[in-house]
Amino acid sequence: MRWSFLLGGTTINLSWYQMLNKLIQLMIILFLLIAGYVLWLFSDDIQAKADAFRTEKAVETALAQHQPKKALALLEEAVVKHPKEAVFHLQLATQYHQQKQPEKAIDEYRLGLRLNPSARVYRHNFARLLVAQHRSNDAIREYRSVLEWAPTDTGTLHDLGQLYFDFYQQAYNRGKVEESQWCLRWALYYFSKAIKLNDADVSAWWGYGHALQLLHKEGKAKQAFCKVLAKQPNFTPARYNLGLILWQQHHEPLGFELLISAVRLKEAAILAGTSNEDIAALQRQLATLRNEYTIRTGVVLPYEAGHKAFEGQTESKPEKAEKQGKQAEASAEKSPFATDATLAQACK
Repeated sequence: MRWSFLLGGTTINLSWYQMLNKLIQLMIILFLLIAGYVLWLFSDDIQAKADAFRTEKAVETALAQHQPKKALALLEEAVVKHPKEAVFHLQLATQYHQQKQPEKAIDEYRLGLRLNPSARVYRHNFARLLVAQHRSNDAIREYRSVLEWAPTDTGTLHDLGQLYFDFYQQAYNRGKVEESQWCLRWALYYFSKAIKLNDADVSAWWGYGHALQLLHKEGKAKQAFCKVLAKQPNFTPARYNLGLILWQQHHEPLGFELLISAVRLKEAAILAGTSNEDIAALQRQLATLRNEYTIRTGVVLPYEAGHKAFEGQTESKPEKAEKQGKQAEASAEKSPFATDATLAQACK
């Protein structure tokens, strides 16, 4: 089949194939013209994106080669050249944070998170920085912002629980009883949400149980501490607080066995050099409980400190290490740790 049409007074005959070919050529030319116009229109933006990509790779290389000062310089230049690129502000904030420049880090975190509100990891780090800078109310706002984007983020829930626990301690120390109770209930709320999402979170179970204990809900607190010890039998704070609950419930010998086992674990860690915790207050409390029980019942519960927290040391390091080794062995012989059977009896 052929088509005929008049062009400049001349009749031109084309087959259907030639017609289709001409049409395709025309469409290609039109596409190239449009593409060229778009490239011209956005050439500056494309160049900026390419430059930003090269900078990002250069920063990654500097960090991989352990050159934080070079990375910092690149990022400080990048936020000036690319002020609307959230990633540079957030990476710069991280570098300032790591290099102990908190105020600069806070400013850059705010800029970066304004440009990219859903940057969950950076917002979480920002909240932790605010906590370290004692800007707790700002930290709570940031943590709650994380939960708006990720309501099942157990790390954030746990941190909020701990933050409210810290608020409780501050309020309690100031004598603000009502405020301290309010803070405990918030801590309990966030720890409970973390537990529902991750039943294996030992730290959240501990915080949950401790909050319950301080709210005088010893029965539920006991269950929480038993959950902790079922997963980590040597979790000493749970051992100690479970022992206190049993003591208060008039199961003194069983409670004392847990109390002493928790202190023995701490003493062993100190003697092994893996802890420098001050346990003098716990040792004094054990001695006081033992004496009170003896006066009340005539029964002497066995306890002797296996490590003197404030003992003066003048020995050389080898002599001190040898002495500590002997102390650790003697401590274990004097009072073995509570057995699995003890824990089972305490948690039944």
